[in-house]
Amino acid sequence: MITTIPPTTPVTASWHDIAHRCLLLAGCAERFSVQLGTARLPDPEVVDKVMRLPAADIAVPPGSGQPFVLAEHLAARGGDIDEHDLAAELAAAWTGDDTATGAGSVLAAVRAGQPWWESASTLYDGQGSYGNGAAVRAIAAGLVPKAGIGAVAATARRAAAITHTHPLALDGAAAVAVAVALSTYGQPSRTLDANRFLDIVAGQLRCPELRSCLNIVRALLRHRAGPAEVVGTVGNADTALRTVPAALTAYLRHPEQPDAAIAFALQLAGGNHAIPTITAALAGARSPQLLTPRSWRTPGDDMRARRAARALSAVQADA
Repeated sequence: MITTIPPTTPVTASWHDIAHRCLLLAGCAERFSVQLGTARLPDPEVVDKVMRLPAADIAVPPGSGQPFVLAEHLAARGGDIDEHDLAAELAAAWTGDDTATGAGSVLAAVRAGQPWWESASTLYDGQGSYGNGAAVRAIAAGLVPKAGIGAVAATARRAAAITHTHPLALDGAAAVAVAVALSTYGQPSRTLDANRFLDIVAGQLRCPELRSCLNIVRALLRHRAGPAEVVGTVGNADTALRTVPAALTAYLRHPEQPDAAIAFALQLAGGNHAIPTITAALAGARSPQLLTPRSWRTPGDDMRARRAARALSAVQADA
């Protein structure tokens, strides 16, 4: 199903600003979630304290930075993907070791010279990984300026399949990429219609399980559910099926307030770094005009986000 993006208020921020803020804020939120560890439903005061820590004091785990890798890959190829090159680039950037399990073992195998398609397809007794790593990576697929919604979802699926071949993982990646694309086109002044937003995301899904979870998200939004209710309803396990609905709920509860959306996501993450990372990417894409506090970012993350954003802006110029 190919859906065109509905007419919106003209974008006043440059595409560079949108991509930069999306990628940068995603990196900031991941650092905060690392600092919280696996705390279940931390107090808002604890979350606030963590969000005031200097980012440079917080180390990030192996596997971080995949949206940057995909953004740079897409920019270098005019928005397209070469799966073989992308697999090599992801493996080179990955900081895990050869003892990794799950999707990380695919990147370890690629570094050892094994084809990615052989490793990815054999995970979990041939089911493929249904974790949330591909959904985080897919943030970048929603930042290709010239792509329509159908193309965005297809790109996210191709990028995901390098490490995640389970249908739910592919759906999760498509959902995140489409949500990012909708957020970029909806900023800065158009009132966000959460039901329409979720309708368009659901239109790109193939698994009834994730579509059903999006209906649960609608109910949570209607009832203005808090973090405890979200965790109790959709969960926060590190699968695509749980991560994506949780992140969408956090974002859609506070679509115009990135700091509030990130704080909400951090309260319900429970050690699942992908939930606040995806939430922050959506919030940053929608509100690129808002300044990111200097303490939140490291010079390295800021520079890399700017470099990727410049390259993606050039794709728009060629469109």
